[in-house]
Formats: sequence, structure tokens, C-alpha cells
Amino acid sequence: MPSAGGAQKPFTVDVIGAILYDSNAARGQDQIAVARDLHKSEVTYSPSVLVTVNRPLGRNLVFLSAAGGYDFHKYNKQLESGRVDVSGGGMARLGPCGLSLTGGYAVRQSDLEDLPLRVTRNRQTTRSVAAQTSCFVGTGLTGFLGVSASDTSNSADFNLVDSDSVSLNGGFGYGNRRLGTVQVIGGYTRSSYGESANPLVRNQPGFNAYNIGLQYSREIGNRLSGNASITYQTVDSSDPLIGSSSNLSGTGALDYRLNSRMGLNLIYSRGAAPSIVEGYDYILDESVGLSARYSLSSRIQSSFGARWAKTDYKGRTQVLLDVPTDERTRALFAQVSMQLGRTATVSLNVNQTKRTSNPDVFDYTAYQVGVTAKKSF
Repeated sequence: MPSAGGAQKPFTVDVIGAILYDSNAARGQDQIAVARDLHKSEVTYSPSVLVTVNRPLGRNLVFLSAAGGYDFHKYNKQLESGRVDVSGGGMARLGPCGLSLTGGYAVRQSDLEDLPLRVTRNRQTTRSVAAQTSCFVGTGLTGFLGVSASDTSNSADFNLVDSDSVSLNGGFGYGNRRLGTVQVIGGYTRSSYGESANPLVRNQPGFNAYNIGLQYSREIGNRLSGNASITYQTVDSSDPLIGSSSNLSGTGALDYRLNSRMGLNLIYSRGAAPSIVEGYDYILDESVGLSARYSLSSRIQSSFGARWAKTDYKGRTQVLLDVPTDERTRALFAQVSMQLGRTATVSLNVNQTKRTSNPDVFDYTAYQVGVTAKKSF
């Protein structure tokens, strides 16, 4: 979300062209590529346009980001698809409080990593809205209250299920410049699913998630800033045979600027989310990422890092043998970008991703090399 105090241009248009080589577009071993009728390696050409609007209105701000493009594939024509991603909203100051309203809409072809074996082409549509108010009152008292809603729908009606979620969250605490901000936080999320198109598959049970915990954020000088939240989460399924489960969840981010050239970033998240695969009540995601950025010169920037993630599928049993579950993923990445003139950049990206899962036929290692050029107006 843009900052009301940021020095961003009020209106920009970016024209972007990208070429990506992927050594394992099928997201599995050789037999997965055969079963999906896909060429295992792929070259993708992706032109796109991004329009960004940031309009200050006194102490308030209205913003919009709208991106559209198309993915052309050299081999796997059935995966070709348009992409749309629009988000926007506004922020307003109301005395000691601030109010933000946001919304989003996105359509894209699903990554095959997220799909059952019998689904190859699926255009996923996601819509979201959110509102939040936060206040800093008196001698350091602070608090926030927010509500959000989202829904996900899929063009493929076999083995996939649509979902929607509504969340309410809030917190209160104390903060000052020296100590940072500490808040007691809590939240509630209700997730439900649409009816299955397959009469042989039971309708997906929904679930409720409850969270309570602590959140802390602080800037330490001009070099170090961070925030973290840890909560005790209870997930209560509407299926009595699944019941309830409890675990720790949370998020965290730490950014450290060593000097004018180099910085480090650490992020972490863990929590429950709806599943798009029929037969599973919800998924439990956990991920941690570490990255470093280094300025080779005023025009050449570089970054590199790693990300580890695991996804566990929760339900009665494993109802489909063609669904990758209990996933463990490790990704390594590096990027070098160069500014050409005042309004153009070109970048080189290199990635390696390795996944293990159950069943192991979905295990894979993929290498990706991409070149992206951008011209701003």
C-alpha cells in the first residue's frame, strides 16, 4: 500500500517485456509431464502494461495499480492465458486516527504446482476488499480494527472448489519512539466452500480460525526496523470427524541496512488458509525467506537469497492420489538489474526450486532463467 508521505509520481505507465526459460513447467517428474500432455521445459514470452496512480488530496491519498498482460508459450499452447491484476483504494486522516479502504481483482492461469494431476488449464479469479482504522491517542495508547473479505473461483470445475473468507481483526496497546509498539491482537476468520460439481465427492466442509497473541514493531535508528506477531491459533472444522486443531502462527519481518550499498531482509509467516483442492478442509502454510541486496553502482543493483516453505493439507484422509500433499519447497534466487537512461531498466533473474511431496511423483527440481525489460512513461 502506498504511503501518504511518499514521494511517488502521481501517474506512471510501465511497458514491460519478459522472456523466461523454465526447465520443468510440468512441476513434477517425467511421468507427470506425460500425464499432463506437456512439454517438460518451456519458454514463455510475457508482454504487459502497468498503470500506477498515486493522488494526494491534502493529508489523504487515493491510489490505483492496474496491470494487464498475456503469457505466450513456445510449446504448451494450452497454458497460454491473459493476466489481470488491479488493486486500489484510499487513505484518510481523521484526527488521531487513520482509515484505509482497499480492494483487489486478479485473474491468471494457476501455477501447475498448485493443481491436481487431472487439471492443467485453470483460470483462477480472486476478489478482495478490506477496511482498517488505526489510532494513536494520548500518551502512547494505540489500537486498530479491521475487516476484510475475499473469494476465489476457478474455471476448472473438476477436482477444484471455490472458496470465500471473511475476517475480523483488531488490537490495542502502547507505543513510543524509544520502546516501539506492543499490542495485544486477536482475529476471527470464517471460510466456506462452494458445492462440488462431482456428485461422488462430498461438499467441502468450511472452518473457523481464531487467533490471539502479541504484535511488536520498532525502528532502531535509520538502519534496522522490524515487526513480528505471534498468536495461538485454533482451527475449528465444520466436519465433526476432523474436529479442531491448535498451533502457533504468526508473521515477522526484519530489515537491516548495513551501509549505503548493502541490506538484509528476513520474513516469516505461518497460518491456515482455504484449500482449492476438493477433499481437503484447509491447508497450513509456513515459510521463511532471507534475502540480501547490494548496489554495485548507482545504476546496477543486485539481490540474492533463499526461501523455504512447507504446506500441509488437512482433512479426513488423502482422498486423491493425484494431488501433491505434505509439500516441502526450497528456492534459491538471484537478480541483477541495470538502469538505462532515466526511465528504462533491464534485469536478469536466475532461480532454482526444489520440491518434495507425497506422493513423490510430484517431486521436482526446476531451473529458471529470465530477462525483463521495462520502460516507464
